[in-house]
Amino acid sequence: MEQAPAPGYQEAEAEILILNAERARTALNWPVRLPLEEALAWTVDWYRAFYRGWSTLEVVQRQIANYLERG
Repeated sequence: MEQAPAPGYQEAEAEILILNAERARTALNWPVRLPLEEALAWTVDWYRAFYRGWSTLEVVQRQIANYLERG
Protein backbone atom coordinates (compact mmCIF):
# COMPACT_ATOMS: atom_id res chain seq x y z
CA MET A 1 0.00 0.00 0.00
CA GLU A 2 1.40 3.38 -1.05
CA GLN A 3 1.89 5.87 1.75
CA ALA A 4 0.36 9.35 1.42
CA PRO A 5 2.85 12.23 1.28
CA ALA A 6 3.36 14.37 4.35
CA PRO A 7 1.20 17.51 4.64
CA GLY A 8 2.77 20.36 2.69
CA TYR A 9 4.88 18.02 0.57
CA GLN A 10 5.15 19.01 -3.07
CA GLU A 11 6.90 16.94 -5.72
CA ALA A 12 9.63 18.60 -7.73
CA GLU A 13 8.10 19.87 -10.97
CA ALA A 14 10.65 18.03 -13.08
CA GLU A 15 9.48 14.72 -11.59
CA ILE A 16 5.83 15.23 -12.52
CA LEU A 17 6.09 17.06 -15.86
CA ILE A 18 7.24 14.39 -18.26
CA LEU A 19 6.93 15.03 -21.99
CA ASN A 20 5.65 12.05 -23.93
CA ALA A 21 4.37 12.70 -27.44
CA GLU A 22 3.36 9.06 -27.89
CA ARG A 23 0.06 9.53 -26.10
CA ALA A 24 -0.88 12.55 -28.22
CA ARG A 25 0.25 10.79 -31.38
CA THR A 26 -1.91 7.74 -30.73
CA ALA A 27 -4.92 9.63 -29.36
CA LEU A 28 -4.90 12.18 -32.18
CA ASN A 29 -3.51 9.87 -34.87
CA TRP A 30 -0.68 12.30 -35.65
CA PRO A 31 2.13 10.85 -37.77
CA VAL A 32 5.75 11.71 -37.14
CA ARG A 33 6.83 14.09 -39.91
CA LEU A 34 10.17 15.16 -38.51
CA PRO A 35 12.41 12.42 -37.15
CA LEU A 36 14.49 13.28 -34.09
CA GLU A 37 17.80 13.46 -35.97
CA GLU A 38 16.35 15.92 -38.48
CA ALA A 39 14.72 18.01 -35.76
CA LEU A 40 18.09 18.26 -34.02
CA ALA A 41 19.77 19.22 -37.30
CA TRP A 42 17.20 22.00 -37.79
CA THR A 43 17.92 23.24 -34.27
CA VAL A 44 21.65 23.29 -35.04
CA ASP A 45 20.94 25.19 -38.27
CA TRP A 46 19.02 27.84 -36.32
CA TYR A 47 21.77 28.28 -33.73
CA ARG A 48 24.46 28.34 -36.42
CA ALA A 49 22.61 31.16 -38.20
CA PHE A 50 22.06 33.02 -34.92
CA TYR A 51 25.70 32.91 -33.86
CA ARG A 52 26.93 33.88 -37.32
CA GLY A 53 24.60 36.88 -37.41
CA TRP A 54 22.51 35.49 -40.25
CA SER A 55 18.75 35.81 -40.51
CA THR A 56 17.13 33.27 -38.20
CA LEU A 57 13.79 34.34 -39.66
CA GLU A 58 14.87 33.01 -43.06
CA VAL A 59 16.01 29.75 -41.47
CA VAL A 60 12.69 29.29 -39.68
CA GLN A 61 10.64 30.20 -42.75
CA ARG A 62 12.57 27.68 -44.84
CA GLN A 63 12.12 25.02 -42.16
CA ILE A 64 8.38 25.69 -41.87
CA ALA A 65 7.97 25.49 -45.64
CA ASN A 66 9.91 22.22 -45.67
CA TYR A 67 7.75 20.84 -42.87
CA LEU A 68 4.49 21.83 -44.56
CA GLU A 69 5.55 20.18 -47.82
CA ARG A 70 5.54 16.85 -45.99
CA GLY A 71 1.75 17.16 -45.79
